[in-house]
Amino acid sequence: QDPPPRTTCDIADPSIFSPVAMRVAVFVTGAAAIFLHKQDPVVDPGHPCVGIMQDAKQACKKFPHTKSGWACNYAVCHYADIQATRCADLVTTNKGAIQVTFADDLQKLKDDHEVDCAELREAANDCDEDESAVVTAYDEKMQKAQDDGKAEGEAAAAEMAPAEGGEGGEGAFV
Repeated sequence: QDPPPRTTCDIADPSIFSPVAMRVAVFVTGAAAIFLHKQDPVVDPGHPCVGIMQDAKQACKKFPHTKSGWACNYAVCHYADIQATRCADLVTTNKGAIQVTFADDLQKLKDDHEVDCAELREAANDCDEDESAVVTAYDEKMQKAQDDGKAEGEAAAAEMAPAEGGEGGEGAFV
């Protein structure tokens, strides 16, 4: 005769598990728990600091190494650098086991594209100069442009004026 079929209670009998199999199962479970607990932090794409860094990288991406332009300089110095204190320790780049903070990403952009924010002219800094000198220089340029425009206008009007005693000169209205 055939032996009776096994039931689920027979399969769950602890006597069928060897001590080695039990140790392996405990080790694998423990290793999985450690791995899941120590996973790298995920970069939050919705965080404003992450967006700022991505925008700065994108602006500088079109420039070759050691080169930058207005868009890269603006993004690095006036967009990202202003947020450097607030965002400094936030992880903005995660490459496997390598985690890069906002401050490190920003410094890498500055180094790679040789951006020196202290050397970039900012209009707000013009107010530190003697304001009267700036205003005077502007006024002089505007007055010269107006005078040049008046002289050109008067010369054109003189060419269009009718000749003395005649019916009108060249370009005169009839």
